[in-house]
Amino acid sequence: MILKPLLFFRITSYEATLTMGFKGLV
Repeated sequence: MILKPLLFFRITSYEATLTMGFKGLV
């Protein structure tokens, strides 16, 4: 039950970090 929201949060957090890193490079 708690695993699904946690996984979604990890994916969202990962995408946010990836986007910030990409903006940092550009």
